[in-house]
Amino acid sequence: YKIQEKVINKNLKHRANEGYNIAINLYNKYKDEKSNKQIIDIIKNSFRGITFNDGYGYYSLFDFSGKTIFHGINKKYEDNYTILKSERKKGDSSFEKMLKFIKKKKQSFYEWKFFSPISKKIEDKKGYIKVIEPLNLIIVTADYKSRIKKQLQEDVLDRIKNMSYFKNSYVFVMNKNGVILSNRYRQDYEGKNYKNIKLKEEREVFNNILNSVKNKNDAFIFYKWKAQGDHKATDKVTYVKKYDNWQWIISSGVQLDKMYSLIEEEKNKLEAEAWHKLYYSIAIFIILLIL
Repeated sequence: YKIQEKVINKNLKHRANEGYNIAINLYNKYKDEKSNKQIIDIIKNSFRGITFNDGYGYYSLFDFSGKTIFHGINKKYEDNYTILKSERKKGDSSFEKMLKFIKKKKQSFYEWKFFSPISKKIEDKKGYIKVIEPLNLIIVTADYKSRIKKQLQEDVLDRIKNMSYFKNSYVFVMNKNGVILSNRYRQDYEGKNYKNIKLKEEREVFNNILNSVKNKNDAFIFYKWKAQGDHKATDKVTYVKKYDNWQWIISSGVQLDKMYSLIEEEKNKLEAEAWHKLYYSIAIFIILLIL
């Protein structure tokens, strides 16, 4: 999770620096022949239509009075104080605090609240802001924390789906409400609550998984389970772990007969290797005696 968060921070900073470099290059190109206002218009046109992060990321430009100079997805905010006035009307000073903050810092990560077109509600936003000093403007690129979280979760579930360490073993994920998020061998269960699964014995196992970590962080549970391709149910042990940050229940198990078989196989390999080393040592000893 922390690694993925670093990647997203890196992406926000990269996008802000990318926009900053576009603006600075255009300023340096035209500073001797055009006014700052004309240069800003060129910069605005170069930013127009650029989106990222599934269309929810874009560039914004502000001056230090709080005026919106450019808005990547809504032109009605441009060249006016609509955003600032709207914040003041709600009694929210976070936008003005951001302006004061960045005036001192020049560039930094920052978090604030803004209307989300995804949920149609006010949500937490995280962004990277940077001052374009020659033009006395602030460039902002940001993303909604809920969308970042959703992206992280999707990335983690994709990785989990491909994890395996024994035949027919996999990592299984459900949330605290019993909705199945990842099941490698029963993808038709994903998005469903376990209570709606037809087979009673499967519902009981999922219920045991949830109950096992109701009052603790992790647990081992034992039960009968028919593995993929097997004709009858055999003993299985599953380790269950809570991930409170996302209210997930993560579990993974192994059929005991397969585990015992693997242990026996490894034991035989070690024994064969030990005998080989013993024969080799005896052969060397005999050769030394002859010499």
